[in-house]
Amino acid sequence: MAKTNIYRSYTLAIFLEILAIILTIGANTDKKIFTLNSWNHIVSKAYTAIFKIQNYFYLKQENRQLIESNKKLLRKALNCRKLSDTIYNLIYADVIKNSVDNPNNLMVISAGANQGVQPGDAVVSVNGNAVGTVIAVSSNYSSVLSLLNKFTSLSVLHKKTNTLAELVWENISSPRFMNINNIPIYIPVHKGDTIVTSGYSQIFPKGLVVGTIYSFKRSKTSYAYEITVLLSEDFRRLQHVFVIKNRDKNEILNVIEKANKILSLNE
Repeated sequence: MAKTNIYRSYTLAIFLEILAIILTIGANTDKKIFTLNSWNHIVSKAYTAIFKIQNYFYLKQENRQLIESNKKLLRKALNCRKLSDTIYNLIYADVIKNSVDNPNNLMVISAGANQGVQPGDAVVSVNGNAVGTVIAVSSNYSSVLSLLNKFTSLSVLHKKTNTLAELVWENISSPRFMNINNIPIYIPVHKGDTIVTSGYSQIFPKGLVVGTIYSFKRSKTSYAYEITVLLSEDFRRLQHVFVIKNRDKNEILNVIEKANKILSLNE
């Protein structure tokens, strides 16, 4: 389709150029010179239009290639092994609806049950940053609980010290910041420290970047820090995502369920 449009544009430009050449032959009068200049202007406009069309389709193609490249790199990073033996696979989707300024922000993506998406799957940006969790699916679409939601509670790690923490969204006035309120004050934290997913939830794999520490202070009510995290992903500009499929998720959940049943029987 893109090539067809470009070919049509070239055909139009060639046609206009031929007309300009015909008008050039024997151009002696002011009227012919005026006509020639007019057609040269039209041809110039045509070439400008061709350039814009080419640039649009080439950029779209380059963007798609970049997404595919990021997909391969992210798969390698998640699996840390040959791609022929993957635990994690990725499903590409476009973000077709997104909100960032409500207490309960949701997004809708263009992949659903037909593409293999299930409730509970993790959703990340094409840069590999955590952005949400699938909560409902139809045949070809899914609703995603954004990190920017008052019901979000994401298990994360302070990367430098490997300290477990909980990331929540309290700053509803801004879509760029989230909060951590349970890192003890004896843990050395600094502005710019990286916060990553812990991998303890069976949803997000370990080590996905969430953001960096923007500011911190000691809590007045507990022996912990009140930390503001600057998110790595700007949710206002989110257009494309990957859904992460964990091959072993159901097996892990079954083991946990069996363990809970054993514990309940012994109570």
